[in-house]
Amino acid sequence: SWETVLSLPEGECDKYAHCGVNSVCRGTPAPICTCLEGFVPKYARKWKDLYWSDGCVRITPLSCSKDGFKKHSGVVLPDTSTSWHNIQGGQDLYIRLPMTELGDESNKKKLVGMIVGNILFFMSMMLDWFYVYGERYLRSQQWAHKREKDDMDLPIFDLSTVVYATNYFSSDNKLGEGGFGSVYK
Repeated sequence: SWETVLSLPEGECDKYAHCGVNSVCRGTPAPICTCLEGFVPKYARKWKDLYWSDGCVRITPLSCSKDGFKKHSGVVLPDTSTSWHNIQGGQDLYIRLPMTELGDESNKKKLVGMIVGNILFFMSMMLDWFYVYGERYLRSQQWAHKREKDDMDLPIFDLSTVVYATNYFSSDNKLGEGGFGSVYK
């Protein structure tokens, strides 16, 4: 039978409670322990001396009525090997924070919403403008083109009339050639 003589953690973050409560352990860069957003080291002096096991405390106390949650993805929780929810790659952890500390994220969402809304409004106004004024412009161009056609007092001949007048496009009736073809009398 096998007997475990020595078992060592693979890295600093594998040591149980190495960083303490309300903190996260990251393999790199130094310092490997950092407080979660909305928290500060419980004992700042010990934290500076790289003694992190006392953990972190809240900056602002919870108000119960005006709180929200901040999502932290990819968090590896300590010793979930016997849990029914054992995920080695990490889990989503939701930390309860006062709304005052969640304001930045909601303000970003509001800003993005305002920008997208303004862009859509501007695009719809441009489409409306092109529809109203573009159609008006096209109608005026068609009208001007029709007037040009009407103002040109050139007679229009059928092909049979031209064939008869040129004696079947005879070279005797040919006056010359131009950029648009042969010219007949």
